[in-house]
Amino acid sequence: MAKQIIFKSENQMAETPFSPLQQWDRITGAAIDEAKTWRRVAIIAIASFLASLGVLIWAYSLPKKIPVIITLSELGEAKYIGDASKYSYTGITVPEVAIHSALKTFIINTHTIPLDVEVLRQNLENCYAYLTSTTATKFTTRLKAESPFNLINVVRQKVLIESLLNLTKNSYQIDYIIETTRPNRTYGEKKKMRAIFTVKMYEPPADDIIMNPLGIYITDFDFTEVK
Repeated sequence: MAKQIIFKSENQMAETPFSPLQQWDRITGAAIDEAKTWRRVAIIAIASFLASLGVLIWAYSLPKKIPVIITLSELGEAKYIGDASKYSYTGITVPEVAIHSALKTFIINTHTIPLDVEVLRQNLENCYAYLTSTTATKFTTRLKAESPFNLINVVRQKVLIESLLNLTKNSYQIDYIIETTRPNRTYGEKKKMRAIFTVKMYEPPADDIIMNPLGIYITDFDFTEVK
């Protein structure tokens, strides 16, 4: 059997794992694979960013109203419990007993002179939660004229509610007695008073929602002595 003889030219290189051509192929192939990997990573990162941006835009477009839960006692006292989902002030009808309770509390906090100055300050601050900007200015003017803080340790003053009457759909009349006691006297001086209120319902801002969760606002008021 004749042997097949293969001749190689002296310029032909032997194929080995270390040939420059094979090394170049391996280097360029690895670079191409690495570039593909980074492209995938970049695409995933961009997609994640766009998804996060979409969620952020969606969240920003949600309604800004704060949902809340409010309980109402049998005496009409409203108490703020906290936030709750799917709740708003739209369509809420405030019962008359709650309005009556708010107005009585306002009168008591306005005229009571306690022994502690901090209690008086807190009482008056609570009054502002039921006032609009116009009536708040009127109330401040009244406080400056009467100077209730100067009466601390001079007199004690308490309020006795006598009657409450609905004048119209949004106006109320409350008759009450202010009893003033001085340290050197065993009896108190009594003064009969009458208050007229005009009330309107608004959604309360964050500053008022704890003290006035039902949004009962006094748009006008007047205190007069009944002779």
